[in-house]
Amino acid sequence: MLDDDVNPSTHKHIQKNKLSKTKLLSEVALEWYAKRYQTGIYKESKAVFWRLEKYLFPALGEVPIQQIEPPMIFNMVEQIQESGFVETGQCVNSY
Repeated sequence: MLDDDVNPSTHKHIQKNKLSKTKLLSEVALEWYAKRYQTGIYKESKAVFWRLEKYLFPALGEVPIQQIEPPMIFNMVEQIQESGFVETGQCVNSY
């Protein structure tokens, strides 16, 4: 790559970015949880992942991560809070 004037680090970043555009929210969340679990930081992560499964995945889990817009998340948090789970809505909103 260096012979072709291509920075390997930049190339790797570009390739990773291309792959991430096609990943679904649920896939990214599973990867995040797996990394946290492997490092032993999973007690708090387990609760966060449970909230994602319960509240976000039904509506956004199969949406490519690059297509998710902030208003979509905001609307989900609002729905959670309006259904009476104000603390859960605040937890989801803080991550």
